[in-house]
Amino acid sequence: MQHERITEVWVVREGTAVLSTGGRIVDAEAGSGAGDFRGSAIEGGVERIIKAGDLVFIPTGVPHGIKATESIVYLNIRFELREAH
Repeated sequence: MQHERITEVWVVREGTAVLSTGGRIVDAEAGSGAGDFRGSAIEGGVERIIKAGDLVFIPTGVPHGIKATESIVYLNIRFELREAH
């Protein structure tokens, strides 16, 4: 997933997963929101294990995704950029 207008902060409550960030989205296609993209994988990114107690910051425009999850539960706080009026 990649968001052009959204910054995310995840608070991992339970479980574990492998988080991929950076690189590029493979087979990118439009996501559900304006400026959002999704794909089949991330190529050339950095992978790390996330677990309960971790705080994850994903800036606007950074490709990201999780895999190899083990019952992960996380709070997703999203900050959306808005047009200036």
